[in-house]
Amino acid sequence: MAKETIVAEPMKEIQLSIQSRIAKEQGEAVPPPFETNFIIGLASDGMCPFEYHLLGKKEGEQIFFQLNRAEISDTFGHINVPMELFPGHADDFCVTVDILAISDVSQREIVRSMAEITTHGGHCCDHCAC
Repeated sequence: MAKETIVAEPMKEIQLSIQSRIAKEQGEAVPPPFETNFIIGLASDGMCPFEYHLLGKKEGEQIFFQLNRAEISDTFGHINVPMELFPGHADDFCVTVDILAISDVSQREIVRSMAEITTHGGHCCDHCAC
């Protein structure tokens, strides 16, 4: 039997690699890629614009979008993305997101993640020292 294809939707865990480069410069990505994972749609204030970019996507797909420095906070919302992805000398970035994995999550994992979000001041992360 073939493996069922899981698409990104609320209450699915997603693992990503996020990379940016300065929009007006050709060539290599500025910083190394940042890998993270989180449960889509888990924040108490709803989904952020970045999560909407992910909906309907499948493992192995890539998404691309442009982002202005002023939009970073609103775009990523509760998802804690390091500012090192967006060097201070530039205002416009091209962002590439690789969807590494998507999986179902148990109710227990959802409750645990919600508790962690509360502990971390409302943002999803697995890498800060909160």
